[in-house]
Amino acid sequence: MPPQGESRSDRAKRHPAFRFFFNPNEDLRKAQGMIKKVFQKANITVIERRNYAQEGSVIVWIHKEHFEQAHAIVQDSQVIRNVSSKYESLTNKEARHYLNTTKENRFLQAGQDRGGPDSERQV
Repeated sequence: MPPQGESRSDRAKRHPAFRFFFNPNEDLRKAQGMIKKVFQKANITVIERRNYAQEGSVIVWIHKEHFEQAHAIVQDSQVIRNVSSKYESLTNKEARHYLNTTKENRFLQAGQDRGGPDSERQV
C-alpha cells in the first residue's frame, strides 16, 4: 500500500516500465486500454500509464514484483503484437524522466490543441 497522499506518479518512480511503440495511425488510447486489459487478466499491477502521441508510444509502469511475469506476457501476447510494432523495457531510472511531463505539456508537444478560448481553429 502506498503511503497516504502519494500520487501514482510518485509511486511509479520506484518501478520499471514498458514502452510500446505504435503505427502513426493507431489510436493510442484504444491501444493503451488493450494493453491494460492484457495485464489485468494476468493479475499484474499497473501503476501508471501515459500516452506520448508525438513519439507514437505508450509507457506502462508495472509493479517491480510483477515485472518478470509481465515481460513474459508481453513477449507471448498476440493482442500486444497486434497493436504494438515494438516495445522496450525501461528500468525505474530510465522511465523516471517521463513522469516529469505534465498531461497538458504532452498534448501540446503532440500538437493536439484542446480548443480552449485562446486557440485558433482551422475550418
